[in-house]
Amino acid sequence: MLGAVFSVLGYLVSNWGYALSRDAQGRSFHIRRGLITSRETSLERERVRGVELSEPLGLRMAGAGRLNAVATGLSRSERSSTQLVPPAPRGVIEGVGAAVLGDPIPISVPLRQHGPAARRRRYTRALFGGLVLPAAVVALCLASPVPWWVLLPALLPLAAALPLASDRYRRLGHALTEDYLVVRDGGLRGRRDVVQRSGVIGWNIQQSWFQRRAGLVSLVATTAAGQQAYTALDIPEEQAIALADAAVPGLITPFLA
Repeated sequence: MLGAVFSVLGYLVSNWGYALSRDAQGRSFHIRRGLITSRETSLERERVRGVELSEPLGLRMAGAGRLNAVATGLSRSERSSTQLVPPAPRGVIEGVGAAVLGDPIPISVPLRQHGPAARRRRYTRALFGGLVLPAAVVALCLASPVPWWVLLPALLPLAAALPLASDRYRRLGHALTEDYLVVRDGGLRGRRDVVQRSGVIGWNIQQSWFQRRAGLVSLVATTAAGQQAYTALDIPEEQAIALADAAVPGLITPFLA
């Protein structure tokens, strides 16, 4: 209870009077916040190459999220200054994101899912993870006089594995709009990344042994902005190549057989 109270107080102190505005010429965003110590940040519009919509499970259950700008020319210590909206209702997040991009489509565009192999990978990983604790408890019960009823609470991770896997697959996907590449993944720390296609300077295709067996890859868009790498996770190999070629025509053409 006290932890929740202090979290709310900390949020209010940090974000009191939060305001996001543009200058009269529309050349920069201006952010102001803080109760005890007021903090003001300016971000040039030309440096913004997209947005990151962060939706960790706790915020998503409350219908909320956070919004950060994908910006160029910032050091690692300056990246905290790209927060456009602190935890807020999803409608606010989507509205601000559309206004910053000047286009509402990338925020709400339906995503193309990554197929049955990606779905099986979600369920397999979730079930194996959920079995670790029950297996350890069974071994402990067999090797010691620990009562078998302790196995019941150990089954909770296994019970949560299936809905977690379903949610992770439902949130996995990608899309292309006229100007932006959109990728999304993650259940517990879900995030939708919207990156300007003209800002993509390269592609990396990563493939683990397990992905190779499933015919999947991780397609990583390289850019000079934000996290500098944005990943379409567990996407079929042919689909990954088609996506890279369509997002930035001609960039990977010399490497295609």
